Amino acid sequence: MYKAKSFILKVIIGFMSIAIIAICAIAFIPGSLESKEKTTDGDSELSSTTSVDTSVFADNVQDGQILQCFCWSYNEIMEYLPKIADQGFTAIQTSPVQVCKEATLGQTAKGSWWAYYQPAAFTIDDTGDNALGTPEEFKAMCQMAHSYGVKVLVDVVANHLGNQWVSDSLCERAYYYEWEIAGMSTSVEDGGYIPYTGEVWAYGGGTTTPGAANASTTPVIDTYYYKDTLKFHPYLIQDNDEPGNVTQGNIGMMDLDTSDPVVQDAVADYLEELISYGVDGFRFDAAKHIETQWDSISSDFWPYVMDRAETAARNAGRELYAYGEILNRPGIGRSLSWYTNNNVAITDSGMGHNIVENGGSGHSSFNGADGNNYADYKEHMVTWAESHDNYMGTQDTHNKSVEVINKSYAILASRKDFATLYCARFEDYETSVLGSVACLNGWSYPEIGAVNKFHNFYAKADADEACYDANGYTITERFVDSYSQNNGIVIVGNAGGCQVPAYHLADGTYTDCVTGNTFIVSNGTINGNIGESGVAVVYNHFENKTPSITASLASGYITEDYLSVTYTFKNAVSSSVVVGTDKVQSTAESAYVYVNGIQEGQTITVVVTVTSVDGVDCTKTYTYTRFNPVGTVTLYFTNTMNWSTVNAYAWKGGNKNASWPGLALTDTVLDKNGNTCYVYEFDMDSYDHIIFNDGNNQTEDILVAASKQYTLSEKGINCYKVLESDFEPYDGGEIDPIDNSNVITVDFKNDYNWDSVYVYTWRNGSNKANANWPGVKVETLNKDKDGFMACSVDVDLDQFDMIIFNNGGNAKTNDLMLDSETLGFTFDGLFYDFEPYDGGDVIDPIDDSTVITVYFKNDYNWDNVYAYVWNNTTGTNNSWPGTLATYVGKDKDGNFAYSFDVDYQVYDHIIFNNNNGGQTSDLELTSETKGFTFDGSAYTYSPYVDINTSEITVYFKNTDNWDSVYVYLWNNASGNKNAEWPGVKLESIGTDGGYQVYSVTVNLTEYDMIIFNNNSGKQTSNLSLSVTTTGFTANGSSYSYNG
Repeated sequence: MYKAKSFILKVIIGFMSIAIIAICAIAFIPGSLESKEKTTDGDSELSSTTSVDTSVFADNVQDGQILQCFCWSYNEIMEYLPKIADQGFTAIQTSPVQVCKEATLGQTAKGSWWAYYQPAAFTIDDTGDNALGTPEEFKAMCQMAHSYGVKVLVDVVANHLGNQWVSDSLCERAYYYEWEIAGMSTSVEDGGYIPYTGEVWAYGGGTTTPGAANASTTPVIDTYYYKDTLKFHPYLIQDNDEPGNVTQGNIGMMDLDTSDPVVQDAVADYLEELISYGVDGFRFDAAKHIETQWDSISSDFWPYVMDRAETAARNAGRELYAYGEILNRPGIGRSLSWYTNNNVAITDSGMGHNIVENGGSGHSSFNGADGNNYADYKEHMVTWAESHDNYMGTQDTHNKSVEVINKSYAILASRKDFATLYCARFEDYETSVLGSVACLNGWSYPEIGAVNKFHNFYAKADADEACYDANGYTITERFVDSYSQNNGIVIVGNAGGCQVPAYHLADGTYTDCVTGNTFIVSNGTINGNIGESGVAVVYNHFENKTPSITASLASGYITEDYLSVTYTFKNAVSSSVVVGTDKVQSTAESAYVYVNGIQEGQTITVVVTVTSVDGVDCTKTYTYTRFNPVGTVTLYFTNTMNWSTVNAYAWKGGNKNASWPGLALTDTVLDKNGNTCYVYEFDMDSYDHIIFNDGNNQTEDILVAASKQYTLSEKGINCYKVLESDFEPYDGGEIDPIDNSNVITVDFKNDYNWDSVYVYTWRNGSNKANANWPGVKVETLNKDKDGFMACSVDVDLDQFDMIIFNNGGNAKTNDLMLDSETLGFTFDGLFYDFEPYDGGDVIDPIDDSTVITVYFKNDYNWDNVYAYVWNNTTGTNNSWPGTLATYVGKDKDGNFAYSFDVDYQVYDHIIFNNNNGGQTSDLELTSETKGFTFDGSAYTYSPYVDINTSEITVYFKNTDNWDSVYVYLWNNASGNKNAEWPGVKLESIGTDGGYQVYSVTVNLTEYDMIIFNNNSGKQTSNLSLSVTTTGFTANGSSYSYNG
């Protein structure tokens, strides 16, 4: 339960508004049930007459799009909600609603927007001087948003509190609202002392009136008067990307000690308060600066506050959504999974930036900072063309035209999986006053509404995507079936007539939902006229008629003597809800079930059936069992993934058995099958949930009701699912032998002499894996006949059918397919059968002189490209369909290209195929082979170059193995340079052939020459730059990076 806070000396002027609600008294008979209209907490006071087409919204925030109502007041949001809903925005995002460090009423948006990101408290601002509005208006806004089907996200600042004009001084208001965090032992109301120094700013008269908060009147406070009890990290500027500096340093404001229980409770209380007002989720500002349970300096901030928030949302009948701001990069050695594992989605700020800087064209790749492949997290990601950070913060987009922003947004928003945010600009950048900044500008334009609805439509259909550029246009296809009129396409480019490929659309006539223009598809090409926005959203709506059921409370245990649950239906014309043997009232849209007087141990069964207009039924059965947790029960955990340590993290509300990752378990017993089980005595009076983990991998949240055995099962997106069973001890008898009939041993030749080898296995098409990336470290390496260290790993084909070997860093093999004939692989994915070193004096060296790179032009835009190689004489092959080829990017003509490294003396033939019926003919390999097209023609790959670009990425392959790499840039004509010699130090982005690779982005309008060096006497020659430059090696040779 959140704790309401109020500003002690605030004077409330006006009349209290009292809502009189008629309440019907209902007498419930114990064990009886009723069906009645359900009102959700926070929504009950609003009687809506709005007619909302909910089909335009996504099913959840992650599948939809977000309108950032930047600095909009609550009343402004309510004014524009009909248009917001009509535009297909699934959610709105408000500015932070916490108490600001100073008044914002009457201030210009440009001059004071930042004040919302310097809060003084963890409670909704009730000072009366906040331009966003009052708590009552905030609640009314949430209610109105829900009446239109729009979800509400709030920007939450939990990393820091506002400063007093310098970064190591806490703002005055914080001493009144957050006196415990400020280090005081008692509140001001009870005599707590605010340590004013008596000094005032030279340009102000000074005052001791609490709450007066502008630079000219605020007295100086000695923040370090309470230095021993302050709940902040020691003063340290966050000025590099080292993990400790990222999470413990301040970013210009006092950095909260988020490991402290006082801070954690303050944040969790605030999140619960927001949910009680009707909020559906949060954006966590500066999330990357708050440590996780896996950081070197760690805490359980995220699991603690998120669990409390999720519990509050669940109790309110809502599905909570949260994402955290991770600008540019998470920090060296830090993983994005550390946030997604806490149900906090991440951000990719680079994708949209690249598209905007390219004038609203081109598909940008996902970020890859600090060893993270952001593409792996796209189902838990938010991105944008413009956010408040680059509109007002860095101000690098506010001069970009609405056309460029909208084109960039359309490219992003047309795509699959990630959510895209649109930042609503101020009515006037220079003069808009907070409280009156909103207007019908770019966010309300037809192309935005059209692409939002397109995105939501195909999200519901779980449609795939194909992204490419052609004829000067940027194209996204979304397809449900191959060559179907159910598929759609978004085309972004110049207005007027266009003709581009449409690989997945069936021949026929389609409609542009922006202009209403007709587009015609014939023989894989689409023709039509794009309107003045430069965006065409072309598809024909088809109706998904499959009925579905969702429940506000999943099957499981309940602790109260009543059951309250809402079932929501889609695509249904009728429904039936039976509780036990009694049928209750329901509609085609929903049913609400309430059962009172449930006894301890009693189980309530609810059977729900819905029928679609086509007569298709969907039936789900839910069971709810009441239990009252008392005493201690014994839990048994079967460590089937062989974690090196097993911890138990138990909690209930704010009470927990230890900080994350919990208590290390040491006691073990054998179960009936002889499996080793870790034992934990669980106090049900103190806790109700548990997570088993090894500090990195973890189980799902487990609700404990009785003594049970938990066994690791399938790996979900962020955690392992568990199988629950009754524990039966080993009786000393014969143990059933393990079935190893489908276990194979896979060898790996460590060609590049990695210091460590990890193995990651998974089942294709599922989330089942042997561990979180990078997998399990191989402990034993043995020398093979050629003198290379090799390893072997046993894989159960009943569990996994794919494998990757990697070094725990950036170097890894391709995705390698497993079957019963697999013996082993080299780094390049070639066939390998381990033979031990025989002790001879001569070790055969690797002869890579016969290894060639073969490129393939993916003429027909296959989703996957495989390379099957074999030797016509020996029959040696890599098993059909072969090995996944590596995508290298677009070629000079804009076609997608792939590559595969092969030893032409081992394999003399190749077939490229898509493992789905499409394949080339048999193609012969020689030392002269460069590549092939689909029809077998010779093909030489050249990377795509945009001749209009002013920014290129230059790669450097460190073939001389320098310890450090620096880049020095200059302009021959102007003398302009990027830094004094030796330039800027670079960080490795990966490896190629065992050598570290580095990259630098260069603006050709600023620099035309480059030198790479090691700052110790080694350097390249002076190298010229142009739009065709791809990269260099240490000897100055041209180089193209295909990582």
